[in-house]
Amino acid sequence: MTSFIDFWSTGYGDLVNVAFASSTGFLAEISFTPDAGYGVRLNSFDLAGWPLADYADQPLVIYDANYNVLVNYSPLDVAGANGTHTFVAPNLTHFGTIHIQFSNTWNVGIDNVNFDQLSAVPEPSTIASAAFAAVAGLVVLRRRRA
Repeated sequence: MTSFIDFWSTGYGDLVNVAFASSTGFLAEISFTPDAGYGVRLNSFDLAGWPLADYADQPLVIYDANYNVLVNYSPLDVAGANGTHTFVAPNLTHFGTIHIQFSNTWNVGIDNVNFDQLSAVPEPSTIASAAFAAVAGLVVLRRRRA
């Protein structure tokens, strides 16, 4: 795996300004880390081959922060010939870091990554406090009726 991503403007199918692995033999990786209490919904992204070429049996795996597999599309045939691309729509929701690892050749690029930040999720202590307050309120109401 490499932490180096490079960018190229044309030639990856019909995509422009793509990100790709900086060295053949290393996986490209893009990571999303939401702020504490927030999540990420990974809607979709495009992959395409260079120079206007198709690439069969490419790796594509989406991991959580600990590199547990969330979605595995491998092996994936990536289009690029005749000005085409491959559309991937995981529609994945995760409350934590996600890593998209793709292609072990610099001839496959990613573009049009579509994602949303999700609303804040209550911290466990906030949930516990709310539950305690609700139970305390029920106890008070019950004592008043007695």
